Amino acid sequence: MLAAGKLAVRGLALCHQSRVHLRAGDMRDFDYGIQFDRIILPYNGLNCLLNRRDTLRCLKCVKRHLAPGGEFIFDVWLADRFHQDASASAYHDDPGPILALTHRSQTWDVFEKSRLRSRLQRLDVTYTYVSREKGTEVVIQISQRYAPAAEHRVLLQAVGLRVQATYGDFAQRRLGRSAPFLIVRAI
Repeated sequence: MLAAGKLAVRGLALCHQSRVHLRAGDMRDFDYGIQFDRIILPYNGLNCLLNRRDTLRCLKCVKRHLAPGGEFIFDVWLADRFHQDASASAYHDDPGPILALTHRSQTWDVFEKSRLRSRLQRLDVTYTYVSREKGTEVVIQISQRYAPAAEHRVLLQAVGLRVQATYGDFAQRRLGRSAPFLIVRAI
């Protein structure tokens, strides 16, 4: 992620590059000794914290590092309807590839298996990438803890952050039941 971030920063105008700070660390426990005007946690990063305690720890660090009037922006997939419809424990296994992608002159078919543990609000997903050319397999496991939108609001309030705006996608469309994302701006 840091390498991708550095590459993205190089694409910014020079006057903006010096204002971007990329930091490596544990998002549950960090102290950089400075405050920021804006903290952004993209790509469902909050879902990587597998329990409420860790999520609160992260949000406390964010709050401590926001300058007065600073803004915290994050996105997660909107889990409200999924959570309502989820059975207690379920497995999902797509028999065919969910997508194909090309990387370094190889085409990779991507397969997905998932296990839902709704009591924990947890989704354990295994992605298997299979090279069409070489038959090579790469397996990546990702565990996520999803939360309904109202829970995010409660956790933010618990650490002294207030939701300023929510959106249902990156075009800032209204948040609704069928929105794919929950994008939050909190101060």
